Amino acid sequence: AVEAIAPAPAKIVAQAYERRVLEDGSVIELNRGALVAVEYSAKVRMVRLLQGEALFTVEKNPDQPFIVHAAGVDVRAVGTAFNVRLDADNVEVLVTRGRVQVETPATVAENLTGEAVTTAIPVLEAGESVTVPLTVAAPMPQVSRVSEDEIDRRLAWQPRLLDFKSTPLAEVVAEFNRHGSPR
Repeated sequence: AVEAIAPAPAKIVAQAYERRVLEDGSVIELNRGALVAVEYSAKVRMVRLLQGEALFTVEKNPDQPFIVHAAGVDVRAVGTAFNVRLDADNVEVLVTRGRVQVETPATVAENLTGEAVTTAIPVLEAGESVTVPLTVAAPMPQVSRVSEDEIDRRLAWQPRLLDFKSTPLAEVVAEFNRHGSPR
């Protein structure tokens, strides 16, 4: 019998900001230095964030969940936009649109009978963030509200398109100054 071999995951490394459209229409925006591996199957769309930070804009498909896996933390979405940043000590999830479920190794434990006991992090809504520590004895992560200004600050690594039509030069310069100098 011949056994089907799954194709190797497509690895994407961003040398600079990079935007990739995946086969299902979902979009990954990678911060400089981010490394992801994309693995799609008939049942799940899996992206492994191996290092760095990425923003995910997910196409809805209730039959094929979209999961971002980062150092043991799974972020599950159906149709949403969220940012995941993997650091040495934690994974930060920021939801900009829709809802996501965050699952960590610490949210599923076994009780004395060997049955799984789940203590899930609440579903995150747009404008909420959670930082999941990657240490063994870390407390349960707390969900926090994030202002629009804070969301903009955290996503400042993304290029911003500015649209000017018949705008006086002084206003154009002021807008560029407001966004800061190029990196």
